Amino acid sequence: GVRLVGSEMCKETGYKVTVIGANAFKKCKKVKTVTIPATVVTISKNAFAGCKKLKKITLKGKKVTVKKGAFKGVNTKKVTIKASKMNAKQFKAFKKALKKAGFKGKVTR
Repeated sequence: GVRLVGSEMCKETGYKVTVIGANAFKKCKKVKTVTIPATVVTISKNAFAGCKKLKKITLKGKKVTVKKGAFKGVNTKKVTIKASKMNAKQFKAFKKALKKAGFKGKVTR
């Protein structure tokens, strides 16, 4: 699995990781699980495009925006996203955004 830097800081620059950029994990065919730190607020278009073995994403944040096409080429029906830190209102908005982005898998808290 992939776990973004534990301290959520880039050691060289001191900047926090706030975005999973476009094509960040594109065609990473072996990735099965991803843990996204609380500092990440945006998952960009094509971020996980072509990650055919992706099964589980764990979100540590309370508010995350998912851009359309973030999961292009992924059978999202086989993917589970766990967003345990979100309250009911945030969770409802997140599920709506995921649906708009084309995500068809399971979303839990």
